Amino acid sequence: MLRAHFQRGVLHRVQLRLDLGNQPVGSRDRQQRRRPHPRERLLELGETAVDHIVREIVERKPPVVFNTLVGESSYVFVRALHEATARAGLIIPMLSCSLCEPELKLIGPEASVGCITSSAYFESIDNCENRAFVARWKARHGTDSSPSVDGQSTYVCVMLLARAIRRAGSAEVAAVRRAAANHRYESPQGPVWVDPDNNHCFLTPPFGTFGGRGTVQRLLGSGCPATPRPLSREP
Repeated sequence: MLRAHFQRGVLHRVQLRLDLGNQPVGSRDRQQRRRPHPRERLLELGETAVDHIVREIVERKPPVVFNTLVGESSYVFVRALHEATARAGLIIPMLSCSLCEPELKLIGPEASVGCITSSAYFESIDNCENRAFVARWKARHGTDSSPSVDGQSTYVCVMLLARAIRRAGSAEVAAVRRAAANHRYESPQGPVWVDPDNNHCFLTPPFGTFGGRGTVQRLLGSGCPATPRPLSREP
């Protein structure tokens, strides 16, 4: 969804800028279906030796960096890129669809301020379901804690399952699947429902920028849930 937003005119064809991504374990079949773009740079999962990539970015001065690194690889890269561009007097926007609010806090406010990220969930989403969810989260985990997209997604999955079992009147798998299909649930992230064709969820992924106060401020969203496209069905 992030790429689609930018292709509509904000930053055209971001995916052709200096992309950075991890080589996930178990993704050989997907990698074999396409060749890396000349401007992509891949790292093994967990790799933190990023200085050579940061030097190349500073030398080439790309208009934007699309970062799909995950975990410690991404944290180290974002900090290193911030330090290097600050020394060089450069401002190079960084986009990501794999960083959530707790991770931006781990990176640190100085390096993560201005990072543009896309996610199915932000703590700052303003609806009554999310306000109640965040209040319960902080009551249990502390006021300094922020729910991650994974934590919120786990909550949504449990709620969808519980509601489907209740509607089905049984825990029998086929009955639960039928009951789950197309049932709209107003979740903390917004409306969610299961596509009966692939058992994946319709979601509304916005993107926003990290402001340094612990939350991402929403910038833009499609305004309506997107049809799920599981990787196994990609051409």
